[in-house]
Amino acid sequence: MVKCVATLVYCAFAVNILAYVTNGDPVRLCRKRRFPYYIADSDQCDLFYKCKDGQITEELCPDGQVYEPESQACFMIQRVKCGRRKRLQSPQGNALCPRLYGRFPIANECFAYSECEQGTPTKVNCPPGLIFDIDQAVCEFPDMANRTECSAEKILDFTCPHGSNVQSDEVVLQFGDHERFPKKGDCRHFFMCLKSGRPRLGGCPLGTIYNPATFFCDKPENVPEW
Repeated sequence: MVKCVATLVYCAFAVNILAYVTNGDPVRLCRKRRFPYYIADSDQCDLFYKCKDGQITEELCPDGQVYEPESQACFMIQRVKCGRRKRLQSPQGNALCPRLYGRFPIANECFAYSECEQGTPTKVNCPPGLIFDIDQAVCEFPDMANRTECSAEKILDFTCPHGSNVQSDEVVLQFGDHERFPKKGDCRHFFMCLKSGRPRLGGCPLGTIYNPATFFCDKPENVPEW
């Protein structure tokens, strides 16, 4: 069994490959071993070193990706916690793809994003009801994504009547974690007002509609006002 060097911040084993995060000069950590192993740079998140037969070579993730020591692989920036490894290589992208690889917002667009590969963007639409969350690089409910220009209130054209925040234990909502309100002109959908005070769109299964009298989805014949 190989022992972790005292100067290392991290040591892991996977598929006979050692993964280190150096706390200084990576050259002094490179030892001749049976299998190659990798050493993450202590300052730059997309830089790492390969140690093979006692010889060290510098490796760089593709622009827009960073190195994760635990899996010994490069991933999208939003998927890896770089911690103190804050530096990145200079961007090599363009106006549509700020970096060669990654997911990026499209100007004046909430419901889609650009998936960039080698600097070439492909427009990807989010599933219905979701918007692109820039911080997480995933499609998310508008109330969960931190995008002022694509806020849930703007997209749904609805503001919850109970205020901006009702997370206090003293406030009891109709359904525990939310209240429901009808959506005018739309019999299948309704608004859910969450404890955060933000609205989210809810919907009924096919063949049913929202019953404002019971606050549940119901058969159309049971909702005479529709």
